[in-house]
Amino acid sequence: MTFMDKDNDHERFTRLLLEAEPVMLRSVLVVVPNRTDARDVLQETAVALWRQFPSYDPQRPFVNWAMGFVRIETRRFLAREKRRAQ
Repeated sequence: MTFMDKDNDHERFTRLLLEAEPVMLRSVLVVVPNRTDARDVLQETAVALWRQFPSYDPQRPFVNWAMGFVRIETRRFLAREKRRAQ
């Protein structure tokens, strides 16, 4: 992968993420009502999405792919909170 390919991937990823973010945030806020915590979940989700972006199939909707990551990161957050509360 060349430097230009990485730049193009980064730009494409950023555009897709920004487009999907409102849907992703609404989904997180359903189970994590604190907006600061929900933003933290989204940040962790964005990191995971970027790491796995090479495996993303652009023939499929990005938001559907991203929502799987949202669910995983939301569950991780809730598990951490549950352990912290005990």
